[in-house]
Amino acid sequence: MTDQAEVVFSTARLEAVFLSAAQADEADKVMLGAPKFYQGEFETDPEPGFVAELLEAPPPPGTSKVAVFPLGLQEKGKTDFIGIAHLVLGYPTETTLFVGMIVLAEANQKKGFGKELIGGIYDWARPQGIDFIRIRVHPRHTEASGFLDKMGFVDLPNKLSTGHVVWERKVPATED
Repeated sequence: MTDQAEVVFSTARLEAVFLSAAQADEADKVMLGAPKFYQGEFETDPEPGFVAELLEAPPPPGTSKVAVFPLGLQEKGKTDFIGIAHLVLGYPTETTLFVGMIVLAEANQKKGFGKELIGGIYDWARPQGIDFIRIRVHPRHTEASGFLDKMGFVDLPNKLSTGHVVWERKVPATED
């Protein structure tokens, strides 16, 4: 791990750092530590190389790489990743932040990190003119859907061509 990782935003316990290709193998440990997520998403066991592929993926239509934020999530003061996230600023509209993925290693789930991360995303998005957060979830991820429901997100009626559902929430004016 490099000590020079660019912190995109932080919360009381977390730092969200911009993932580089040099950190891909280390970030892959999150995916290997989240087999339920990986199996739900891809119907196969996790394999190394996921993060490298994520970093090489083209940006969504109508956006550029500068709008894409692949993030490694670390507990403050620690160097190991406990999660990863993939955010696209200004997609599908200028005032929307699209979250293509949030994954916490199973050992770090149900400890408040997800709620804290969502709060950090709100705080980061507000000054950038973002009004809505959209999060893509595979329907097999029922725990994620329950979490988003508790966080005030609503399930939008149309599924994506991949079969994923999109949950949306207006960014609160302040943390609630």
